[in-house]
Amino acid sequence: MSGEVSEAAAGRRPAGSSLPRGEGAGIVAFVVALGFAGCMDALVKLVGDRAGLGEVMVWRSFGALALLAPVLILAGRWRRLVPRRWGFVFLRGALLGIGTALFFYGLGGLTLPVAYTITFTMPLMLSAMAVVFLGERLGRRNLAAIALGFLGVMVALDVRPWDFDDSVLSWHAAAALLATALYAAALMLVRIADQEETTEAMVTGALLAGGAVALVLLPFDPLTSSAQGDWLLLAGIALAAVLSQLAVTQAFRWAPATRLAPFEYTVMIWGILFGVLIWGDWPSLGACLGGGLVIVASTIAVHR
Repeated sequence: MSGEVSEAAAGRRPAGSSLPRGEGAGIVAFVVALGFAGCMDALVKLVGDRAGLGEVMVWRSFGALALLAPVLILAGRWRRLVPRRWGFVFLRGALLGIGTALFFYGLGGLTLPVAYTITFTMPLMLSAMAVVFLGERLGRRNLAAIALGFLGVMVALDVRPWDFDDSVLSWHAAAALLATALYAAALMLVRIADQEETTEAMVTGALLAGGAVALVLLPFDPLTSSAQGDWLLLAGIALAAVLSQLAVTQAFRWAPATRLAPFEYTVMIWGILFGVLIWGDWPSLGACLGGGLVIVASTIAVHR
């Protein structure tokens, strides 16, 4: 799942005790945004056997930027594209760009529900990072949440310590875990820097940094797609990325983050849906149980 969408839950707006008019539309927009993000991931996984990682990142970064920039300019919001602190924005963007490349690599060997289960550990990683970098205390409930979350990941990945050679813990799973850690580090960087930047500047910086990652990967993983169908899939990746960003931005205009955060887990439903429709890949009992454990643990961490 795209790092920028995962990070959206970090936004801060006060939540009321009831659902004001307009917040329902924000929830719908957020769920739709996650659907577009799931569609992008499905397209990446679908074309991954034929297109190189560098090529996929080119389309996801430069392609999405080419579609998004004219929309913002025509809307009269081009001034919001310029960051106040370029170094901060691009450092955060580099973390997200490298994390996205790692997550796309991980998709090559994981089902969508399992990959999303791994990304759901981000609140747990944030809790641990807050102790190291911000000096926050980690209470018993957070410790229990972290332990429960990683137990859920092990269950979802079918990791058997007593029979390690037969487990499905792989480089793909490790890449998805590292990607999630980088997403969490990008969020922690925002907290440490206490920096106010526009959403447009943050997204643009992340796309440009992702493009730089793509340029680094291209010499090792050159352009290989030539079939018309592959070009359509790659263009679909760029389009889905843009639609996801537009929808999630609109969602946070209509509803506070505290209202939207619980609905981030609906991406699992999208992952299961795309997996069944495209690959006939029904989630295993272990994936469902592990995902449930991670969701419970992440909810505890968020509320703490």
